[in-house]
Amino acid sequence: SNIGSKEIMGTIKDKRIGFLRDIRGEGGHLTDEQVSELNEHIYNVVKTEYEKFFPPELINRFGDIIVFRFLTNSDLRQIIDKELRELAEQIALRHRTIMQVTDNCKEWLLKHGVKREFGVRSLQRVIKRKIRKIIAREYNAKHTPEGSTVIVSAIDPRDKDTEWTIEVK
Repeated sequence: SNIGSKEIMGTIKDKRIGFLRDIRGEGGHLTDEQVSELNEHIYNVVKTEYEKFFPPELINRFGDIIVFRFLTNSDLRQIIDKELRELAEQIALRHRTIMQVTDNCKEWLLKHGVKREFGVRSLQRVIKRKIRKIIAREYNAKHTPEGSTVIVSAIDPRDKDTEWTIEVK
């Protein structure tokens, strides 16, 4: 159910928690510690609200209460690696080409490609728009022979509008 959602949103706005600029860490993102504190706070709010809403005899019958948590930067890095690994496998199968992505590119994806409020889907869309698109252009221009390696990079990971490059070896 959505028990506690109004209270959570009110707390986020009142206490300046969440995606608001004043508590963001370096690079405009919450630190892992801030995310953990936010997750703990949300769990406590939801627990308080469901204890008010449901009678104790019903709560006793619940097997478990699941509260979705915000992802930490560490979680997001793992997801970025997984998504890029899957894309690299697809490219290897279709085009017999090795795809490599620089750390600059991964850092850009972490800083600008993830919208925590939308989860991983926003990241998947950005990978499709940015990386898959630049590689497709390379293939369409026939600059990528079979067996080559493509290296995708973001020039400046701090700049949201940075240029993306592709190097073929």
